[in-house]
Amino acid sequence: GTSTRRPRLKSSAQTGCLNRACTSSATWLFELSIIITCNLKNRSSIAFGAVSIMWTNSGGNAVCIALMYVLLQLSSAATSEICDKEDNADDCTALKAIGNSLNYHKWTGKNAEKWMSSSSVCEWNGIKCSKGRVKEMNLAKFGIDGFLPSEIGLLSELTKIKISGSRPESYHGCDENNLHNSTIPDEFWKLTKLQQIDFEYTCLGGPISDKIGDLTQLTSIEFHGNYLNGTIPTTVGKLENLQTFKFGRNPLTGPFPNVSTCHQLIQLSANFCALTGPVPDIFENFPDLNIAYFDGNGFSGSLPPSIGKLKNLWSFSFNINNFTGKVPDTYCSSPKLTDCRIGSDTNLTEYQAHYPWLQPVVGNLFDCPLPVCATNNNVCDKTSPCGANGAWKPGTTGPCSPVVCK
Repeated sequence: GTSTRRPRLKSSAQTGCLNRACTSSATWLFELSIIITCNLKNRSSIAFGAVSIMWTNSGGNAVCIALMYVLLQLSSAATSEICDKEDNADDCTALKAIGNSLNYHKWTGKNAEKWMSSSSVCEWNGIKCSKGRVKEMNLAKFGIDGFLPSEIGLLSELTKIKISGSRPESYHGCDENNLHNSTIPDEFWKLTKLQQIDFEYTCLGGPISDKIGDLTQLTSIEFHGNYLNGTIPTTVGKLENLQTFKFGRNPLTGPFPNVSTCHQLIQLSANFCALTGPVPDIFENFPDLNIAYFDGNGFSGSLPPSIGKLKNLWSFSFNINNFTGKVPDTYCSSPKLTDCRIGSDTNLTEYQAHYPWLQPVVGNLFDCPLPVCATNNNVCDKTSPCGANGAWKPGTTGPCSPVVCK
């Protein structure tokens, strides 16, 4: 039999490829509903949505059955919903945009499990919810490939976001996750409930917005190993809950900002950037600081004495810079210090290939006499064991960094 409904409008694509493929007298017509009918004798028709196909069979019904199967699959896909009806509409919109922008269909293994399905977004891999809202998104090492869309700003209850990749052997670029030097969208900085941001080694680019200072609940920022440029915003000083500050290995320029109000800092790194000027002597404000890395910049002036007064510090680096003046005696009395790099090394060969933005340096040159800890291979005079050309050697705490004075 054929459809009992009459076509309302002919398509401009009448009798196109279907005639050539099926050698039939086909006509495409617009309908309002799905109608599928097959006639074992000589006439069949299929309508899918607004499209109707009619043809004459010379015998058999294989073509009709095959088209029925295809169109039923298309109908199912077209009518299926993404997200559960109970999901928050903004969360659903945001995650759909994120999945598409980051090419979820390319994600490795089962990382894309349930993404773009009718399951609740709270069941999508890498997503955690509380009270029906998205709270955490962890796409670390998923194989994301693209950029962050503006719709990310709709995740108004988000507290943690982690999209980091693994650190490449060269400490440069990105492996699993690639944002292709794209910029963080302005809408991201509206997520004022964020506590943790981890975008390490994702090839993220562009400047860091001054609006980062609005995210006052942040405890951790990890931007290490990207292509972020411009200056480090002074508004970072408003983040009084910050414990982890990792901005190293980015082409960031200008001075290091005064972040003395961030009293809870535990880890602070801005190494292998293109920062210049003095390092502010603010470290006595960070009683819990364990790590501070400032090597591989263009810093000048005197070493900050207050860092030697910290009781919990075990590693810091100011080598590969242009510091002068006295080495503070306080560096010799830090009780937990095992890695102190303040030497005059200038070997940038292995670094410049990966970080072309590095500043030319003459090396630290201090006033004599030196305190004991900066002589004779003591804690601040790293002369051995080292690899070739004074580079870091496995099993040691850092590259060779012998102290020189005049």
